[in-house]
Amino acid sequence: MNPNNNPTKLRETAMEIIEAVKKRKSIRDFTSDPVPQTVLREILEISCRTPSAMNTQPFEFTVIAGDILESVRLEIIARQRDGEKPHVEHSVSGWPIKSVYRDRQVQYLVDLVSDEGEKVRLKSSGVWL
Repeated sequence: MNPNNNPTKLRETAMEIIEAVKKRKSIRDFTSDPVPQTVLREILEISCRTPSAMNTQPFEFTVIAGDILESVRLEIIARQRDGEKPHVEHSVSGWPIKSVYRDRQVQYLVDLVSDEGEKVRLKSSGVWL
């Protein structure tokens, strides 16, 4: 039997999700203890499975530690002290035209609506793909 067709299994899964949402919390008080690599790997693997808008999967991770982390931290502090504004890597209202995330959105749309390689015209941008 397909587990997706099993009402009991679906109900149990829904309850697990609801429980996870209820128990989630934000932590903003960190210790200086290093996070084990096995924990980091598990978190990143799970993170890559989360939903994203239009399946763009805007996930990019860089894990740094030790001397490199300290060097980056000190550089960020120095730049802030010098008055440098933070660099925003993406816009909440939409992806920049030259962005891997926008490219993924466009490719998703093309894959969704194109028929045997026919060109698709995006009404909003007037661009032929």
